[in-house]
Amino acid sequence: MNLTRENFRAMIFYDFRCHLSQQESYDRLRLAFHDEAPSRATVYNWFNEFKRGRTNLTDDLREGRPSTATTEDNICVVRRMIETDKRVTYQQIRTSLGIGMSQVHKILHEHLAVRKLCARWIPHNLTEAQKLHRVDWCRKMIERFNGGDSNAVFDILTGDESWIYCYDPKTKRQSAQWVFPFEELPTKVKRDRSAGKKMVASFFGRIGHFATIVLEDQKTVSAEWYTTNCLPLVLEKVREKRPRSRILLHHDNASSHTAKRTIDYLATSNVELLGHPPYSPDLAPCDFYLFPKIKEKLKGKRFMNAEEAVAAYRGAIEETPKDEWAKCFSQWFHRMQRCIDDFIPTHRWWGAENSGTNYDNDNSDVQVVYLPALLPREAQLSADKVNDEVPLPYSFDAFGRSFNLQLVPNRRLVSTNFRVWSEQGQEPLPAVDTSCHFLNAAPGAVAALSACRDHYLHGLIVVDNSTYEVRPLRAGSRRASNGGGRTPHVIRRAPPPPPPLDDALPLRPRPRARMPRASFNKTPPSSYTIEIALFLDEAAYKLFYPFLNYNEANLRDMLLAYINGVQALYQHPSLGTRIQLSLVRLTLLRTQPQSLPAHGERGRLLDGFCAYQRSLNVEDDNDPQHWDMALLLSGLDFYSEEGGQRNGVTMGLAPVGGVCLPAHACVVSEFGTTDLMGRPYPSAGFTSVYILAHEIGHNLGMHHDGTGNSCARDGFIMSPSRGTNGEASWSPCSKRVVSDLQWATCLLDGEDDLDTPNELQHEKFGAAPGTIWGAKKQCEVLLRDVDAAPWAGGVEAAGPCAQLACRSPHRVGFYYAGPALPGTPCGDHMWCQGGECVPNSNSNITEGQVKPNEDGNTIEGAQSGSGADGWGTFQIYKLLLLKNYFQ
Repeated sequence: MNLTRENFRAMIFYDFRCHLSQQESYDRLRLAFHDEAPSRATVYNWFNEFKRGRTNLTDDLREGRPSTATTEDNICVVRRMIETDKRVTYQQIRTSLGIGMSQVHKILHEHLAVRKLCARWIPHNLTEAQKLHRVDWCRKMIERFNGGDSNAVFDILTGDESWIYCYDPKTKRQSAQWVFPFEELPTKVKRDRSAGKKMVASFFGRIGHFATIVLEDQKTVSAEWYTTNCLPLVLEKVREKRPRSRILLHHDNASSHTAKRTIDYLATSNVELLGHPPYSPDLAPCDFYLFPKIKEKLKGKRFMNAEEAVAAYRGAIEETPKDEWAKCFSQWFHRMQRCIDDFIPTHRWWGAENSGTNYDNDNSDVQVVYLPALLPREAQLSADKVNDEVPLPYSFDAFGRSFNLQLVPNRRLVSTNFRVWSEQGQEPLPAVDTSCHFLNAAPGAVAALSACRDHYLHGLIVVDNSTYEVRPLRAGSRRASNGGGRTPHVIRRAPPPPPPLDDALPLRPRPRARMPRASFNKTPPSSYTIEIALFLDEAAYKLFYPFLNYNEANLRDMLLAYINGVQALYQHPSLGTRIQLSLVRLTLLRTQPQSLPAHGERGRLLDGFCAYQRSLNVEDDNDPQHWDMALLLSGLDFYSEEGGQRNGVTMGLAPVGGVCLPAHACVVSEFGTTDLMGRPYPSAGFTSVYILAHEIGHNLGMHHDGTGNSCARDGFIMSPSRGTNGEASWSPCSKRVVSDLQWATCLLDGEDDLDTPNELQHEKFGAAPGTIWGAKKQCEVLLRDVDAAPWAGGVEAAGPCAQLACRSPHRVGFYYAGPALPGTPCGDHMWCQGGECVPNSNSNITEGQVKPNEDGNTIEGAQSGSGADGWGTFQIYKLLLLKNYFQ
């Protein structure tokens, strides 16, 4: 057991309070800890300190050189230096920090656990597109052959060509031998391969070897020889042994294998090609198994001529046991799975350019999916209604299920008076694109997707209480398209948010203003608007600003996408009442203000932030620059001080019921926080969206479920513990709190206060957006092709309402757009509702709605648990989570 200085000082303090003498305390420590116990002088010194009234067990800050160079700051600096320059030297680190070589070595190897390795030679440097091709091919092979367990594996025929030499010297590894201390070191004369050689083509399958064909007078393999002399003999041998089976041929991408003549011959021979990824000998059984294994037996042997060498090669193949061929195929599919596992990265939720740290090693929760670029204006413009904004059908498949979304721009995410500030004042940044943040308007799923950066998607989808993160693949992979205008994205099934602990107690009852008598008879509002000021502190700014290529516009867009994710959770149907978040101010703190502490002690940080934001806020709620709630996203590692010790379990903090109270309408939350090893806590990923939503809930007056109420403790966003079904919905208790928010008068800003133009209100479509965005336009959006149209032969049994199939003359095959939009015409006086074709009983068109006319065009209608400190916190045992996430 390694005890710290503070641990021993606590024991000494205990002995002091028990009125033991200094010597007795020293003897007790020596008896218990032997040589690890502090010295007698140390014990006597601390007794004297306690006699003078000291109670703090930590060292006092003092000027001068620190006693050790392995401080947290130095460790972080070294880690940043390595991340910036992977080839930085010991000398450069020592010079930069002014510390000794031994301390540099300790930081590198004990604290950061890094190694300096030479790059491994590889035959070819694959592009991102080629790497993605490898992964796709491996996944298709594994799915088709059930990881090698399908009987169809017996139909695979694989083969390749290789040289057989009259003499091939042994490798250094084969020449290794044991040497006694008194013996001389062995030596070996370097020899080259012989000039005499023959090329052979060998083919085998799961049951064994089929044929070996020798190139008699030819030195290179041509398509003519391959289709005339080689393949006919091989196929004949295969059909002799397996007359009724089909043949699935696998060979690499050599020119003779991919020539048109070869392709045509195989097509006429009823042979199916399995394909092969480019520059991938590690995925060719002949290259990684057959040839190395057989040639190893021939190395070091001398043959009189090439014919004798070929005969020895044939003999070695015939001696190979049958179980070796089965082992070869087992290794083949194992290599495919490793290819997938090694390639799929897990990134921080916004940054797709650089790979981050794995939150867990179960890649069954991560998939690479081709998604179409999300181009908002295509969904918002139509040929005859330029200003009409309609839901954008957006569908894809992942994890064995279909995601059918109807995306509408979240125009209200950003107030018309939104401004970006720094600690020095208002900052000039490019205008905000309000059309690139989307929410899902279809029932059954909550989704928040942002497409502000090159129209690639970042965000989350909540379906059946499961959360899925969406973000682009690495920057190099974005150029890798599947040829249909789709680009690779990583979709990750996120783990449930971490459990909070002992973190909520309401403020003392607030005085409520007496409401007018007439107001008691009014219906409660159907929605509330929280005007938000978002602050990013110095620590988080320094984490993300370099990560986003030192571009503050990108940083702003990332934060807007983050708040859009929180907004999606507050529009989950389980909440009942609509909560709209509207950003009025974003402050990027490049340097920490003096009123905000530079450490993560939760109480002082929240107190300082509440006072800081109040000093900047405008008191008049009618002022466009006034905000109802202030949020601080901090890159600091939060902790609390308990008994002189740091308890680092806090991830968020908020006054309960503090909204609309200027001094208490404030929330702090970790954002992007990592430990000393650079490994992210759960608050560094998309889990922080749930954390912030949880803390905002506390500030709105919500308590933990199951604490002083009848709701279940598990399974909801405000749960005090982790449930088995995730925490992606709201409990009935949270729903009741929101339905009774009339007292929070600052949230009663109507939708008109947002000055959102009428043409940007997605509610104008009512329950029938398909009346204006018909089946053809839905197909056009899906395929990004004006010639796309519905195809009646897609799913005749289900019909277009259940699954709309689309075709285009510019593409092969058909594509599913998911269920047709509600209101899509599906027959005479029929339209789609709920995935079914039902009679159109809505003959009366209400004001502001649209209907199809006779020619199919559209026309206008007639017109944080309870705590004792009064604050809500979101807490987890980080050490336990690190064990789960990083072991």
